[in-house]
Amino acid sequence: ETGNDDGMINFNQSLFQLVRAGKVSEQEALSKASNPQALEMNFKGIFLDEGRRILT
Repeated sequence: ETGNDDGMINFNQSLFQLVRAGKVSEQEALSKASNPQALEMNFKGIFLDEGRRILT
C-alpha cells in the first residue's frame, strides 16, 4: 500500500473503483476485500488517509 501521490492504490481502493464502474457488486467486493470494514466505510462516503484520519 503506497500513497496516491505515487499513482498507486491499495486493493480496497481498486475494489471500490470496480464497484463504482459497475463491474462487481458491493457484496462481491466486500467478500474479497483485505479490509471489509474500511471498504464498507468507503461505500458510505467515508475515506481514511494513511494517518487514519477521516477524509470526505
